[in-house]
Amino acid sequence: MTVTRDRIPPAGEQPAAPPTHVGSGTRVLIRATQAVAVGWARHWLLLLNLFLALYLGGAYLTPYLMSAGYTGPAQALYTLYGFTCHQLPQRSYFFGGENGVIFASYPKEVLVANGADPTNDLTMRRFVGNPQLGYKAAIAHRLSGLYTGALVAGLLFRPGAAPAWVAPPPDAPLGAGALHSAHGRGRHQPPHQ
Repeated sequence: MTVTRDRIPPAGEQPAAPPTHVGSGTRVLIRATQAVAVGWARHWLLLLNLFLALYLGGAYLTPYLMSAGYTGPAQALYTLYGFTCHQLPQRSYFFGGENGVIFASYPKEVLVANGADPTNDLTMRRFVGNPQLGYKAAIAHRLSGLYTGALVAGLLFRPGAAPAWVAPPPDAPLGAGALHSAHGRGRHQPPHQ
């Protein structure tokens, strides 16, 4: 008996089993999906670290592109990173500038005095910097710290190799339940008389 949209089988009757034959195209698709899943599972940390390094690299490449005169690619990166960050200049790092500072952050008053429009946050975020102050990174302080910390942790992390101070001593009971049992009395036992 086959099940169709128009007919539901009666209570005692079993629906037809699904076909057991899988075509060669489906088999190739299944094997490719499995290979991608296994590859991701084996190399997830490497892939995550590469993503974080590229993300941070692009964000910090933007001010250097601006100062070198490549405003088109820099504006494209600012637009791309604008989907992940507010890019407010008073909360971003600036690089370069005439004062010789390699890495700086400026208060809103200094930014307004140098050409930023303080009307609202959308007009403030359009200010990417100038040759005097330098140019802002494409992400703010918060995301810089968040993704840099994640990258450093990912570079220091070794799956399956915990430091000695993390591993429990060999004779230590495992978990609170084992510790409670090792004490000799549980709530369900009356005190010794």
